[in-house]
Amino acid sequence: MKQKKVSILLATYKPNLIFLSKQLESIENQTYKNIELLVLDDSACENHFIEIERKIIEVLKTIPFTLLKNEQNLGSNKSFEKLTRIANGDYFAYCDQDDMWEKDKVKLLVQKIENENSVICYSDLSIINSEDVKVADSFKDISKRLNHVYGEKVYDYFIRRNSITGCTMLIDGKIAKNSLPFPDYKLYVHDHWLALNAALVGRVSYISMPLVKYRIHENNQIGNKVLDGINNKKDYFDKKLLFEKNKINLVQKRRLEEVNPLINETIIKFDNFISSRIDFYKKKSLINFLRLIKNSRYDLQLTLFELLIFVGPSSFVDGLLKKVKS
Repeated sequence: MKQKKVSILLATYKPNLIFLSKQLESIENQTYKNIELLVLDDSACENHFIEIERKIIEVLKTIPFTLLKNEQNLGSNKSFEKLTRIANGDYFAYCDQDDMWEKDKVKLLVQKIENENSVICYSDLSIINSEDVKVADSFKDISKRLNHVYGEKVYDYFIRRNSITGCTMLIDGKIAKNSLPFPDYKLYVHDHWLALNAALVGRVSYISMPLVKYRIHENNQIGNKVLDGINNKKDYFDKKLLFEKNKINLVQKRRLEEVNPLINETIIKFDNFISSRIDFYKKKSLINFLRLIKNSRYDLQLTLFELLIFVGPSSFVDGLLKKVKS
C-alpha cells in the first residue's frame, strides 16, 4: 500500500541559520519518505528570504519543497493559516524553525494515527539548549502542570486548555482545512485551535516517546507563563476572566456544535461557568454566590482558588498570585 502523503508546514521569521539548518537536516533524514516541505517566510525581508532559500537548497537533497514569502509580517497564526490553505497532503505536520526532529517522528505519528483511526496525534518532546545539549528528557520536566490528554470525546478539555505542542502534531489534512480561518493569536494559538477542532470530530492519539528536540534559547521559551501579567485582582478579571469569555464567544460564533451536536451542551456549561465567576466578581451577592457554587462542579479547584481572589484583601491577593507564579 502506498504511503499517505505528509505535508510539513514550516513558518520562518528571521531564523538563526544554524538552527534552521539542523531542523532541515532532521527533516531530510526522516525515515518516512512520502513527505513534502512547504516553507513560508514571514520576515518580510528579501535578504532573509534569500538566505533561507540558499539553506534549503543546500540541505534538502531528496525532499521536494516549496518556498514562499509574506510581503509584510503576518505573525505565526496567519502564516500557518496560509500554509494550511495551500497544502494538499493527507496529513499535515507543523514545524518550528529551530528544533530538531527524531528520525522516526513522522513514521511513528502516521502509524499511531492510522492504527488508532484517530484524526490527530502528538508526542512528548525533549528539551535542548542553544548548544544542542539536552536539558530535559520530557516536556513534563519543564511544565509541571502539564497533563497529556488523549482519547475519545476530550473536546471539553481542549475548550479550556491545550496539551498539544504544535511541533509534535500530525493532523488529518481535511480536519486542518475545516479549521480555517485561524483565530487571532491572542485568543487561540494555531496548535490549540487545531487540537480543539480535531477533538470535536474524532479521536486524539498520543505517543509518550519524545519525538522532537525542542530548543530553548534567548528568543524562544516554552508556552505561556502561569498567570503571566496578572499581579492583582483587576489584572485577574481583565486578563483571565474576560479573556476566557472572549474565547468561548469565539467558539460560539464559529458554531462548532454544527460539527458535533454534543458540543453544544459542553459550550453552554463552560459559558455558564465563566459567566458565574464574572458576575460574582462584579457583585458579591448571595444569588451570585449560589450560582457560582452550582457551576463549580465544572472545576472545583479553580473555583475555590478564585473565591480567595474575589473576597480576599488586596494585599493577600497580590501575595497569593505572586506565590502561584513563582
